[in-house]
Amino acid sequence: MLPAATIRALTAPTFTAAEFAPTQWDSAEDRAKFANALMKFIAHEFPRQSFTKPFYRRLSNTFGPHRAPQPGWLLHRPLRTRRGQGRLPPADLELAAFR
Repeated sequence: MLPAATIRALTAPTFTAAEFAPTQWDSAEDRAKFANALMKFIAHEFPRQSFTKPFYRRLSNTFGPHRAPQPGWLLHRPLRTRRGQGRLPPADLELAAFR
């Protein structure tokens, strides 16, 4: 769990449309909404229920070729241990945190 100060730093203050320039694909309001959703997603440690197809599409458009081949592949790909328990390998955790 992230410290409360880190969560606050990621989620407050929220982004506003005035901080973004509109493009031919997205309005400034849409861009601010995505930025806030991304910060909330990171602050809450990548909850699976927030990783929806629309969020994934927008995320993949933002980061271009540096993305997972399909929704959920990178963030929630289990690695089997000797006892058959699933866990994320350290490399995936680093990539999932956008470091």
